[in-house]
Amino acid sequence: DEGRHHKFWRSYAYGALVRRWATLVGIDHISVVTLPGPGGDSSLLWRRFVDALGIPELPQDAPALPRFISNVGSTAEEAAFLHAFNIEAARRGWNRSEIKDHQQRLLSSGFLDRPNRGSTLALPTEYIPLVRTWADEDRADLASTDATLWGDIDDLAVPESTRGTPPMDVDALAGAGAYALVERIDSKLKSRKGGQKQGPSSQVRRAAGRARRKISGASRRATP
Repeated sequence: DEGRHHKFWRSYAYGALVRRWATLVGIDHISVVTLPGPGGDSSLLWRRFVDALGIPELPQDAPALPRFISNVGSTAEEAAFLHAFNIEAARRGWNRSEIKDHQQRLLSSGFLDRPNRGSTLALPTEYIPLVRTWADEDRADLASTDATLWGDIDDLAVPESTRGTPPMDVDALAGAGAYALVERIDSKLKSRKGGQKQGPSSQVRRAAGRARRKISGASRRATP
């Protein structure tokens, strides 16, 4: 938890974040919207933003969005795969824009619609007490500011029922990797010959045809 990783997470301490913004725009212009806990009304967060904005003309129900841009969380296995993907892509010299482009292509092509996506992404069990302490400190600090709160401050707590990371599902992890690999191969095949899709069997036929032509040519040259 030392170094930049620790600083990254604690840079989102709610009270400190509000105070930094207050130095720029003033506390009277800051609203804090809390994220409802899992399992609730999917439109509740949207309605909190609508109330905070004070625009009654906005619909009360959240508009439907494609899954890949609606901030759907990754499973533990998908996160493990994407982490490994990022490391390998960086090792090969890809820049952040290229890495993000490939990730978005995966998400938009059905990566999140697979039937067996794996287990819920969760904190490692040994870190839950520490993060719960942070959350309690953050709620108390946020309550001490004069920022307008939309929602329930207890939404920011780490419940006692929080469970740690479950064992990794090897099949789900393999499924995420296999989907990415097949999607990549498929997109390459579709890009050839004006977008005409060609499966592995057509590749084999083309290779066999090239081999026959070479053999035929060699035979003709060898004939006296």
